[in-house]
Amino acid sequence: MLAFISHIGTGMVRRALTLIGCLPIVSGNIGAFRRTVLDEIGPFREDTVGEDLELTWRVHKAGYRVVFAPRALVYAESPSTIGALWRQRVRWARGLLQTMGIHRGMIGNPRRGRFGAYLLFNAVTMVVLPVAQLLVLLDLVFLLALGSSPLGADAWGFRGWLGLLVTLVFSIIALAMNRAWRDLRHVWALPLVPFYSVFTSLTMVAALAQEVRGKEARWNKLTRTGVVSVRAPGSRAELRV
Repeated sequence: MLAFISHIGTGMVRRALTLIGCLPIVSGNIGAFRRTVLDEIGPFREDTVGEDLELTWRVHKAGYRVVFAPRALVYAESPSTIGALWRQRVRWARGLLQTMGIHRGMIGNPRRGRFGAYLLFNAVTMVVLPVAQLLVLLDLVFLLALGSSPLGADAWGFRGWLGLLVTLVFSIIALAMNRAWRDLRHVWALPLVPFYSVFTSLTMVAALAQEVRGKEARWNKLTRTGVVSVRAPGSRAELRV
């Protein structure tokens, strides 16, 4: 499912955000920054788990342009268990919340132009709507338990199938942009998307709770790390990684 729907984010959304000058992140997987820009605005901060997001906002704040390079290729580590996916998405959500706190003066600020307006839109869609989605779902469950529904079964079925159809169309367009037709073999996982949407909303709620409590934020590597010793022939020096 992740391999299939991620093309929407990388193949379509980031291209669109580049066109309007509002790309909010240079992905931590692979990115390039001009050394002169980093000398001016500073390197990664160590007080946030969204260091790539925070740095990109600083680049925008300094007046520089941020673009997406669609032909760049990187082999990224992806969660293979529900637990690892949960920890990663909570970390991403906390990184967004922390970055919003650091740069709250940019959100909706007219002096920041389109990027400031986009940050306000992003705050609503990424923070407010997930909470609202869960509240609406809880309300629907309560109404259905009472035998009452604002919409009939046919209407809910139509909305569900329409949502899957729209997701499929956007996914195919994104696959075409990325020339990744091979990933069509994962189309069977499309019905999982609504559950994934609820899952990501839950991660935002968890991130909000952890931020309010002041819980320590950890990077949560997806795999275990080991120690590898490397020694050049004829040398006493040893590099331990």
